[in-house]
Amino acid sequence: MKTFTLKSLAGSLSVIMLTSVLLSFTKNPGGDSFTIYLNDKLLVQQYVHMKEKTKTISLHQATANDVLRIHYSHCGKMGISRNLFIKDSENKIVKTWKFEDSADGDKGSMTVRAGELADVQKRNAGKKLSLVYTAEQLPDGITLAMITTSGNAEASIR
Repeated sequence: MKTFTLKSLAGSLSVIMLTSVLLSFTKNPGGDSFTIYLNDKLLVQQYVHMKEKTKTISLHQATANDVLRIHYSHCGKMGISRNLFIKDSENKIVKTWKFEDSADGDKGSMTVRAGELADVQKRNAGKKLSLVYTAEQLPDGITLAMITTSGNAEASIR
């Protein structure tokens, strides 16, 4: 019968603890997330580290005065030097919005009138458009959603 000494038990526990600590780190750390609302209706809620498929939102039933509200959280904090872009299928920026820095998360939502997006879509008919966010914390940007005018999108506006 094998007996365990206090030294061997401590060594085994050290290996287990070290393994647990090393496995707790992921390849894609962080808690970035974003939400997209049309007026008060939630269209998209996504956690960036989950690597979910990019959602498509349809604006075909939105009115010109409806408001798209986007909130991006960098691990619970608001970004600095925030921008939203509309890019076409050739990755060319066709519209830019710049947003002021804000210490108040509720006031830090980025808002765009649906009418502005409809104008961009009309000027870029036939091209796939994407909504892209950048900030000091995310200089390369991230595609938040694809935008369409058809009614068969995953997160369509009704």
